[in-house]
Amino acid sequence: MNAQSSFVCRTRAVRLFEIRSLALLLITIFTPTFFLSSDGYSQESLPLVWDMFRCNARHEGKIGAEGPTDVMLKWSYLTGAPITSSPSLGSTHTMADTALVGSQDSRLYSVRSGALDWSYEMGGEVNSSAGIYHDYGGDWLYVGSDDKNIYNLFPLGFSDDERFWWSYATGGNVSSSPVVSGTASVYIGSEDSALYCFHFDQFIWSYQTAEAITSSPAIASDTVYIGSEDNTLYGLSENGTLFWSYVTDEDISSSPVVSAKDTIYIGSADANFYSINSNGTLAWTYQVGDAVSSSAAIGTDTVYIGSDDKALYSLWQDGTLNWSYVTDGAISSSPALTGTDTVYIGSTDNVLYSLNSSGGLIWSYETSEAISSSAAISTDTVYVGSEDGALYVFTQAVSTPEETPTSTPTATITATPTETPTATETATITATPTETPPATDTATITPTTTETPTATPTATVTLTPTATQTVTITPTPIIAPTRSPTRQPTEGPLSTITPTPTELPTITPTVVAEVMANSGSIKAGDNLVVKFKLDISIGRSFVAYAVIFMPNGGILDMFTLKAVDVKKPAARMSGMSAPFETTLLSVVIPPTTPGRYEFAVLFFDSSIPISSRSQAFLDVSSFVTVQ
Repeated sequence: MNAQSSFVCRTRAVRLFEIRSLALLLITIFTPTFFLSSDGYSQESLPLVWDMFRCNARHEGKIGAEGPTDVMLKWSYLTGAPITSSPSLGSTHTMADTALVGSQDSRLYSVRSGALDWSYEMGGEVNSSAGIYHDYGGDWLYVGSDDKNIYNLFPLGFSDDERFWWSYATGGNVSSSPVVSGTASVYIGSEDSALYCFHFDQFIWSYQTAEAITSSPAIASDTVYIGSEDNTLYGLSENGTLFWSYVTDEDISSSPVVSAKDTIYIGSADANFYSINSNGTLAWTYQVGDAVSSSAAIGTDTVYIGSDDKALYSLWQDGTLNWSYVTDGAISSSPALTGTDTVYIGSTDNVLYSLNSSGGLIWSYETSEAISSSAAISTDTVYVGSEDGALYVFTQAVSTPEETPTSTPTATITATPTETPTATETATITATPTETPPATDTATITPTTTETPTATPTATVTLTPTATQTVTITPTPIIAPTRSPTRQPTEGPLSTITPTPTELPTITPTVVAEVMANSGSIKAGDNLVVKFKLDISIGRSFVAYAVIFMPNGGILDMFTLKAVDVKKPAARMSGMSAPFETTLLSVVIPPTTPGRYEFAVLFFDSSIPISSRSQAFLDVSSFVTVQ
């Protein structure tokens, strides 16, 4: 495909740059973490946000945060079909505590704290992982679909129509995941054999290979790296010019990973793991027992890679074996690392494993189907999808005063890791990993009776106050997978997410709520922050609006600054749990008409057509005078 490919862009009265210029939200600035190993190898600016496939543009698969060491299931969310894509995590106010994950039910899901924020339906399976670009006007999402399109979505939209920004039609399925640069350039492959480059909503160039691209590109030092099923790794300039290419013996579906020293690591179906110098020459290869479709992760002074031979390998950066850990299934999932090289890896034996940097098992959790999704990490939390259709979220377990050791776990899943056969290595295993002591490796986490969050979100999207929300199709909630977890060290509460309160349409509960503004009087150039707080849960079906009553009598949506039309359908919520608090607006006041502005949050019974403000069963507001 080339520039003549069809490009669909949503026409709006407010263009992209105008939305960004509103500066509705403050962007959190993350301070990078710097690691230096004993041999001088550095990992520069480790990210603190896992906002794309393999965490960052280099695809290092490592984050400067620690995951849970004593685990419990925090929550799970069930979609309508298997999940093979990997979760991406939001960080700004727009997407705080939000996980994005695609499902083979053709939807991209935004799940916040275990409840559905929104979902967007595409025309084919979503095996691509979302890439997030943070901008002062909000967050912008890029994702591919098996309907052969690349999508750009705006999560602040309150309906599918508003959330859609543009799509680009390729000639093949798009299971490749986008990589997003700091300058808003987006690169993504397609099974039509092309690598595509966009800048915001503009097509820039494409590069044609000889076979399908299912690999996901990586960016480092002004170079874009991509693998193709024509057996070739390509190094391209940011303008789409070929620098060099390296040919392996079989297909490449593994995604390239680039170290801080610009060494490229990639696997091939020829059962070799390759280390390539930045000029395209071979540094070394390590042969494993089967194809390598997993993508590598860069440790402090090691490289981690999974293989279809069922093993996870830890290699020194000179290509010699550190250790290996054998599971009971092929590993197409890619390892995810914390700042101290704790490893999280999924296997087609249905298990998510947590290993320490020496290859010892910390904990494991069994779902009911294979895990080919790759884990994503935030502080003390791990996210992973499963082919049972659920997104699982694990967090640090609450310690108990006395823990009675259980019987030693069976060896069906956590057999003592052994080295798999390697054609190019001698038997110099430097660290045979062993399991952690049985007393801290118990099988007490049981998701068998846990229901996944209901299809009606509870807290986080109730203040999605537009009047233009179309119906969001959510999966029919069913009971989470019934297979018991294996060797879980601690039992804890499954989640703070509770079942949606039953609908009580004829009862008006006593509600305590408050809208808070940081100043009763403000002038142009000052920063205005408006928050909403709810102290008592709502146990009835409702629709909610967060609006600004203007001095001239107009009414604006507090999120989009567009006129509110209550005649259009709004999002219907079945209830809301308290305590709840959120920031509705954070904006620098522009030069504007002086006057008294009212910032209000209004809840209406969803079964009654809205004709006046007086129908609201909850009406709270705060007044601000603009001088």
